[in-house]
Amino acid sequence: MARGVSSLVVVLAALANGWPVLAVDFGGSATVYQTETSRNDQDTADVLYQDYAVRLRQPISPWLTALASYHANYFTADDERGDEFERTSKAPFFQLSYNRPYFTAQIGYQERKNRGTSLADVLDSESLFGSFGFRPSRGPRMTLQVRDSSNVADVAVFGRDVDTTNIDFGIRYAGSNYSLRYGLSDFSLQNNLTGFELDQQRHSLRATWDESYYDELLSFSADWTMSRVEEDTQAPAGTFLAEPVEARDGLAAVDTSPEVAVLDLVPTLVDGDTVTPVVPPIDIGGANTFRNIGLDLGISRPITRLEITVDQPSMPTLEWQVYRSPDNFTWELVDGVTSSFDVVFLRYTLEFPETTARYFKAVNVAVNAEITVAVTEIRALVGVEEQESGERKATSWRGTIQAIITPNDRLGATLTVGYAENTGTTQGVPLRDTRDMSIQGQLRYRLTPTVRLNALYSISDYKREQQPVLKREERRSSATLIWEPLETFIARFSVDWREETENGVRLRLSQSARARFITDLLDDLDMVHELVYSEVEDPLFGFDVRSAKWTERLNARLLPGWTLSGGFAITRFDATGAFGVTNRRTAFLRTSAALTRTIQAGASFNYSTDDDRDSLTQRYNVGWTPGPRLSVSASHTETDSSTETQIESTGASLSYRVSRFVRIFADASRSATRPLEAAATTVKNIRAGLAVVF
Repeated sequence: MARGVSSLVVVLAALANGWPVLAVDFGGSATVYQTETSRNDQDTADVLYQDYAVRLRQPISPWLTALASYHANYFTADDERGDEFERTSKAPFFQLSYNRPYFTAQIGYQERKNRGTSLADVLDSESLFGSFGFRPSRGPRMTLQVRDSSNVADVAVFGRDVDTTNIDFGIRYAGSNYSLRYGLSDFSLQNNLTGFELDQQRHSLRATWDESYYDELLSFSADWTMSRVEEDTQAPAGTFLAEPVEARDGLAAVDTSPEVAVLDLVPTLVDGDTVTPVVPPIDIGGANTFRNIGLDLGISRPITRLEITVDQPSMPTLEWQVYRSPDNFTWELVDGVTSSFDVVFLRYTLEFPETTARYFKAVNVAVNAEITVAVTEIRALVGVEEQESGERKATSWRGTIQAIITPNDRLGATLTVGYAENTGTTQGVPLRDTRDMSIQGQLRYRLTPTVRLNALYSISDYKREQQPVLKREERRSSATLIWEPLETFIARFSVDWREETENGVRLRLSQSARARFITDLLDDLDMVHELVYSEVEDPLFGFDVRSAKWTERLNARLLPGWTLSGGFAITRFDATGAFGVTNRRTAFLRTSAALTRTIQAGASFNYSTDDDRDSLTQRYNVGWTPGPRLSVSASHTETDSSTETQIESTGASLSYRVSRFVRIFADASRSATRPLEAAATTVKNIRAGLAVVF
């Protein structure tokens, strides 16, 4: 790769002699902060964090541009016990771009060198890449991408010390209502530690079509994809790999009792972004224990590991527990969990025996030596049995057809049919043979000017022909009736039915009915009434649950800058089998106010009681923003439980922009965890730093 970089520099210098140098675009940033952390007012740890980045963009001609950047990160930590930790990362990048109306090209080089206190911190990655595109005004468009990389592949799947070479060619032709695309990919991978080798060639073809008739009263669309893969593998004995398991949604909550709790939807937990912390933030640093970080797999699937990715170095020995659930409410502890932390990729890997469920979550149950650690991503994987060397061939195709009919403003219907096949052989022996079919119908009908009906019915069948034969089916139907007799009143009535079976044996059956009424009492005052009844039969987990929930909520805007909402919920359970679910009563109150033009404050209270315990969660926050330069905020959160761990966290932060380029910041926090009948663990933290952007 060094020869490739030298060639790029020579080409750039030669081209630069042919044209006058145009205006340069130069920028960068620098962030430095010092942190002091103490635990139980005894051990003190000091952390120095430095992050520097520069970027230069130089047009060489009207069609040729050079881009260069350099990013360096330094993290050092030491404490009074003599423990030291150091991690550095340096990443240069160079790219040359050529852009004409019908032809584009890019060629570049990027590198990252990581060094640290232990061998696990050491990882060098580099990549030489190029891409070329031909875009005529008529006819097909073509692209070619080439990349030669080391240690850039998915480490969780293939392991460390991996070299890859990838060549992708694509040609696409688009008409007025259709498109055709052919792709060819040649991929080779070698793991220098395990000796695993993979050579793969993939052909893919995709066609799309859409058409409307009768002034768009009737429309059809179709999407068809086929791919053919041929690969050779060399897998020494004992080589194990993993495959990512697709997740529907990310979930999160804070609850001192992980066995019975509902996790809220947090889509950014499964968005593929492992750098940006999720919103709302999930902090597992300091004494911020019992953060429930979960995901919804859509249907019951087997997995063998979870990955929790964070935004900065964290304590490698942090203790985790893993739970599984069929309904995102009743959770069962998974035994045999082991944890490891990759300091280079900033991810916890939690491994356990193969476990099947729809919902999984990881819960941190111990204090973290690092004070502020934000979660960025969660991912599920399943281990692959011992690999065998040989030749594998696989063919897959997937097709979707959709029809939409809208005869008038009152009626509309959609029918979607999907079918997929995936077949494969190894050394001529069938290895994979699956069928996946789905049908979904939706109906929208306005019965009267004030009444609307929405209905849905879907079927999903998955069948695996190879041994052991697996046939999994899901049937679901739902209907919602919406009634709006007045501008100040709306009622919703809905029913939902869902059944999941495997080889003809029921895995889970759930049924629910819901009634919701919203009344606008005044312009700034409304009341919400809701009744929900549900039944769950789960032979896989060995329990049945019937529940009824009644919720009352009042929302008010007392003043233009002051809102207040509160209410209560009563849930009654009747459970049999593995889970001892209790009755629960909850009361809540939330308020936020703009006290002045520059001061904002808020508070919330949530009190819940079960048959044998009660808990209270309080949150307070206040912020002062007198102008565009200064911002000050403070917050306090406290959870008290009669039978579980007590959690308390208090923090304050300040940010002042000295100029357009310079900002100073500081924050302090105190977090404490008090296990029942045990001594409390308190972590205090003070951080101050400087950020420069130019």
